[in-house]
Amino acid sequence: MSRGVRVVVDAIEIERPDEEKRRDDTDIARDVLRVFDSGISPPPSDLRAEIRAGVVTLRGTLERRSQCLAVEAGVGEIAGVRMVSNLIGLVPAADPAPGRSP
Repeated sequence: MSRGVRVVVDAIEIERPDEEKRRDDTDIARDVLRVFDSGISPPPSDLRAEIRAGVVTLRGTLERRSQCLAVEAGVGEIAGVRMVSNLIGLVPAADPAPGRSP
């Protein structure tokens, strides 16, 4: 039985001008939460991010690869982010109850 993709690991590095590299991790965290809350459908309930010195590590699960890439791209655009490590896993959407259509 095929289980499909269980884990996706991507890493990108973004170079910014020096003044943006000095942005506080707390400010970056606030912007990461905005990315999590902006337009991902269904809204993610289990995404987490760890930010250290501008390096953002994303963890949790989403249903589609396109969602993972959208989160990664959004976080990568945040001022002060030096690198994004995308450790978000993929889980299939729950099947509707028998007799119900999706």
